[in-house]
Amino acid sequence: MKPSTVNYKLVKKSLDTVKKKDGFSLGKSYASKGFCHPAKISQTDMLRLQLKACEILECSFEMIDLSPVCVLGTNSVLAGISQNTVLSALHDMEVLADPTTALALEAVRRKDQELEYGDILRLASCARSLRLQNFQSNSVLSSHFMALGLISAGKDTWNRTFEIKELQTHVESSLKVLTSIKGEALQKITVYYSDTRIMHSICRLVGTEASTLPPMSRQSGFSAFDHLNVELPKYTTCPDKIEGRAKYGKEFCRAMNEVDFLWNSAIRSLSEQWPNIEFILHLDRSAGINYYDGPCFKVRARNKKGEIHSIADGGRVDWATRLTRLKKDRMFSSGIGLEMLERQFT
Repeated sequence: MKPSTVNYKLVKKSLDTVKKKDGFSLGKSYASKGFCHPAKISQTDMLRLQLKACEILECSFEMIDLSPVCVLGTNSVLAGISQNTVLSALHDMEVLADPTTALALEAVRRKDQELEYGDILRLASCARSLRLQNFQSNSVLSSHFMALGLISAGKDTWNRTFEIKELQTHVESSLKVLTSIKGEALQKITVYYSDTRIMHSICRLVGTEASTLPPMSRQSGFSAFDHLNVELPKYTTCPDKIEGRAKYGKEFCRAMNEVDFLWNSAIRSLSEQWPNIEFILHLDRSAGINYYDGPCFKVRARNKKGEIHSIADGGRVDWATRLTRLKKDRMFSSGIGLEMLERQFT
């Protein structure tokens, strides 16, 4: 271990804290720290769910078992997740907060040895992740949770072949897992396709920082278009019929041209393969606009109680080019909330 990777003051502080503890204080400390408590779902059910998901995906993705820790800064640098919500550890490491960022690092480590030009490396893993956020006991969210992360790594090829193929692969993989595992409990499934370039172009046009929108998107009923006084449909199933594009500038028109292209080349064929699932273009999306880089999607479903929950999310990310500094490297990421699926869809 290199001396520069160890903060000796933190090590000493931790060791001093441990020396002061006895069995009684340890028990009291555990009782007060919800981050250390077990999940609200039985391990048998969770393992059964993971096995089903792995068996569904193993023909398309290599299933790997991730380490519970990753390099310090993984989520902050790649995904823009605040380091305040990630449990930083000693020895230049942090506790796993997002399986997809860890998969991205592993994909880059492998790709030069395993990929020929035009090949795509696909990795996936079921992993328990931890975020330092406190939730009420009755919340559908929890501080640590089981998620299924998927990563595709490849090269930019002619006519956006990578984007078309991996958008279809990740959407279809999500739908296969969800419908195979919880088909009867999913009353209605909707896939919302978006593109982060839409909101970025509008923000630049009106002089608003795009980074201000995601926190507001967590508020119930928030609409970025209403907030920015944008007169465009928030949702549509016919993107080619959207009028008034020129009003929002050339950058917006270029973004919409990309939306039209991927809708016609990827989404339309998916809607034909899955006729019982609704596919909608969500222009108004502001959540994840600094996480994804262009095309992205979200899967929502209604349970037997009539509640609607987001259970899968994915899109193109710029992590590969940032990790390798090679402009033609491409990466697509998605995640499925397995624990959310088991708890809310019974």
